[in-house]
Amino acid sequence: MACSNNNGSSGASEIIAPDLQEDSAESSQEEATNEEEPVVITMVDRWDEERMQDRMGLVNHKMGHVSLQHIQSDVTSENLQEVMASGVTPDIITGGGVHILEDLDMLLPLDDLVEQFGFDLDSLDPGLVAHIRALDPAGEGRLIGMPDGTGYATLYYNKEIFDLFGVPYPDPEESMTWDELLDLAREMTGERNGINYIGLQLSGSDSVRGSSISLPLRQLAINATDSETGESLVTEDPRFKQYFELLYKYYRIPSIYEWQKDHDGNMFQDNMAAMAIDWQSFLTGEYGEMEYTRENIEIAPQPVWKEQPDTGHYLGTTPMMINKHSDNIELAFEVLMEYVSKENQTRRARTAAGGPAYIDAELEAQYGQDDPGYEGKNVLAFYQRTPAEYEQVSRWDSFVNYDETILKLAETDIDVNTALRELEEEINVAVEDAKAQQ
Repeated sequence: MACSNNNGSSGASEIIAPDLQEDSAESSQEEATNEEEPVVITMVDRWDEERMQDRMGLVNHKMGHVSLQHIQSDVTSENLQEVMASGVTPDIITGGGVHILEDLDMLLPLDDLVEQFGFDLDSLDPGLVAHIRALDPAGEGRLIGMPDGTGYATLYYNKEIFDLFGVPYPDPEESMTWDELLDLAREMTGERNGINYIGLQLSGSDSVRGSSISLPLRQLAINATDSETGESLVTEDPRFKQYFELLYKYYRIPSIYEWQKDHDGNMFQDNMAAMAIDWQSFLTGEYGEMEYTRENIEIAPQPVWKEQPDTGHYLGTTPMMINKHSDNIELAFEVLMEYVSKENQTRRARTAAGGPAYIDAELEAQYGQDDPGYEGKNVLAFYQRTPAEYEQVSRWDSFVNYDETILKLAETDIDVNTALRELEEEINVAVEDAKAQQ
């Protein structure tokens, strides 16, 4: 079935954080003495049960009269209609389906609820709030959901390799420009003691969307398509040429692409790349726990465009939306308020589960402190630059695929102008196909 939990059975599963089970029982008893009627809040989300326990367990613990039920499902029109046909009216829907909810007449802007509850939007990262408003399909800047945390891409570097090449470490507080970064990458790409080293691992994946290779483009916060017509803008907006020319220069550093390809794009993890652009979760898991990593890997602020030295990448987020047909709209909003509370966001940030939605200097400094990979690291580097902001995110950009264009720049002699023209043709075809299927 399209909507099922992670062990294959259909329907909803209850959310209780494993480490809070005893407290949850006590909390439920306390709530019962207050004679509050138990209410079920149903959430539709693509995350598996373990991820949902981590994200919502504390929320369920603190709201003892609420039973949070989870339906694991991709947010598609077909899946949502299947859920509703089963007799379930979801209360909270988390996913990239803003336009899907709008088309199904399920989208509820939260601005009135913010005012009604006196919720302090200033407690949330303004970059995330701005991005949520930019996702409004009406282009009116409405708050169409709560932010579900975020991700930070930044610069990681290997001190041992810098020492090997006799190059000073990156500044822990100041960003390099992209041109300066490429110059440094070129300087540290070469053979030492029989080992091939590269100066910069720009991406560990061939996929652009969600990949660290998108960081320079994310700093520009530009649409590849017209938000109304869907027509491609990549040959009209000179900033796309700026981005692809940067990649062209990177791939023209001798051997840098070939050597990465030989190592499946993991040269930094194999201690053969001086620097890497990657997300804030890079040091979680076994790699971060290695003694070598803990001794030699450090974090620096993300590189920036020379023309906008204080601007970092936009803070993407998955909106947590309330179904306008929910029978529990106000209680669903209370659940969302609890989710973005300082307590819950601190708990998630300390485990490096994600960049926090709540903005607070004390919280920022605690990022990853319960994960051994971040102990003693310069985690404040994640927050050094002001996030770029979209005015409005085009719904048609979800059909744009940059991957083949990137591969052409890396593996062929194609020039940037030709690559952009071919990309534009591909985008226009993809958008027209998407429109035909609606």
